[in-house]
Amino acid sequence: MWTRISPHCRNFACTLATFLKDADGSIELLEPLFERISMAMLNHAKADPDLDIVRNDPRFQAMVAAAETRLSAAD
Repeated sequence: MWTRISPHCRNFACTLATFLKDADGSIELLEPLFERISMAMLNHAKADPDLDIVRNDPRFQAMVAAAETRLSAAD
């Protein structure tokens, strides 16, 4: 529910991370979503327990940082 772009992709990314422990697949699905994520949804993604498996992954951290930079520039 933290993106309006494609809830199906977000849900599938969470399923890959939570149940299949597929960090690579999860990040691959999340990348395009993070390019347009809102600050509210970004904050949720950063705390969503479904994404615990990717939280410390440098790729996830880079996506978060890029989204924060984009969003702060838009303010």
